[in-house]
Amino acid sequence: MRPAAPLLWLVVALTLLLCVPTGFLPTGSPPSTPAQGRGGLSVLDAAAQLAAARLSLTSSGPSVPALGVPAAPAPPTWRLVTPAASPNPMMVYDAADRYVLLLGGLLANQSNPTWSYSAGRWSELHVAASPPGRTGAGMTYDATDREVVLFGGLDAGGSYTNETWTYSAGNWTHLNSSTAHSPPPRAYPAMAYDSADGYVVLFGGDDLQCSYLSCSGSGGMIDTWNFSRGAWSVLHPSASRHPPGREGAELATDGTLGVLLTGGETDGYCPCFNDTWNFSADNWSNRTASAGSLPSLSQGSATYDTATGKVVLRGGLLASGTPSNGTWMFARSWHLVAAVSGPAPSYPSPPIAYDPAISAILLFGVPLWSFAHGRWSDLGPIPLPPPTSAPLLAWDAKDGYTLLFDGTTGTSWTFGHGRWTEQLSKPSHAPPRRSGGEMAYDAADGYVVLFGGQVFTCSASVCSYWEDNDTWTFTGGVWTNATHRPAPSPRLADNYGSSACFLSPGR
Repeated sequence: MRPAAPLLWLVVALTLLLCVPTGFLPTGSPPSTPAQGRGGLSVLDAAAQLAAARLSLTSSGPSVPALGVPAAPAPPTWRLVTPAASPNPMMVYDAADRYVLLLGGLLANQSNPTWSYSAGRWSELHVAASPPGRTGAGMTYDATDREVVLFGGLDAGGSYTNETWTYSAGNWTHLNSSTAHSPPPRAYPAMAYDSADGYVVLFGGDDLQCSYLSCSGSGGMIDTWNFSRGAWSVLHPSASRHPPGREGAELATDGTLGVLLTGGETDGYCPCFNDTWNFSADNWSNRTASAGSLPSLSQGSATYDTATGKVVLRGGLLASGTPSNGTWMFARSWHLVAAVSGPAPSYPSPPIAYDPAISAILLFGVPLWSFAHGRWSDLGPIPLPPPTSAPLLAWDAKDGYTLLFDGTTGTSWTFGHGRWTEQLSKPSHAPPRRSGGEMAYDAADGYVVLFGGQVFTCSASVCSYWEDNDTWTFTGGVWTNATHRPAPSPRLADNYGSSACFLSPGR
């Protein structure tokens, strides 16, 4: 019975030969080994080399060269086309680069991606270096130096930092090595551009570090700093006219008063403040008496609405411990925008920023919201195809986008310029729902071809299934039924993962 062993290995070798795509067969003369017989490669060597070639399809090493065939292109890499949700993302309008800038915050993988928003579209910016992931940092746009300034925050290990970064023309720059006198480490500082004095102002923050037995730090910090021309300077405003120390306050540019401060908390647990202060000419002024009353709030989101000349305050945590859904506007005094619906309340509040390109305030979230003329508008979720178990995908070279036919729902989507678009067609003018079909681009005729699969229709809870041999073409956003007779017999696709474009016998 021993002769059966070489026969078994021959079967294995032939099986591997049939399964390995031609472009991945090994080439060159095999090394001479003691097992090599008169015919060159032994059956065992052939099986081993073919197995190694098949493994190279999933390895991270270099691909195996092909016999007279160019090496297969590197597989494409996937990338996000919308920012991922994260705790405490930061957002500001970058006037120099003319887009809204979003810094991710602290994602689960501790990354901190940078995104821009312009013309209704998010784009990830692949910067050479960026601030490490963090939460609770301060970020604002410096209109004098025409750059975005980022300071402090809690890093991925839960430690306070006093790093300073600036962003301009698509690049982040780390400045700590050149800023000898930086503010002490902290998180949740109040930070905004002072339009009256022409520099960035930073106030307060949290430096409370607690272990199992004790805490160190002051909690709500009370110092005031400015940042100008790449350097920090501590300011010494009059002690008799100074806001109490706090963290999580809202600070916003005010076109008339310089900067406006409200809200915040003292120890990270209670929203204690509903006062209003403004800072100008290196001094604080208490405007609570004339500004009207606000509820006690912490970690809301505030920005200056250039179109109306008012500061807009959104959300925050109330004294009751519940998130606020209120929107307030300030022009010499606060007033609640009455009967306004908008984003669902959340804590911490999502960041907001004024976008002059659309003359509205943007609130980052899913969906994206805008605020203009005293009301919030749902800009809608960024369109994405629904989850599907029966996708057919092909690159449409003539139209310059990728076509997705969702066999589960029978819908068609195109992906181009970083976004998905649903191609709306009447059911009678589009392929019916199916699984296991084939779709590929026909370069000779310049259209995408879809063939066969298991077609199904459903009425109430009853579905009917059958294998079909219909043919459809897609070009210029339109499906055309191109079924002709004779045609290949009905079938399901069997060539999943093939490296060539062909119609297999099916089953």
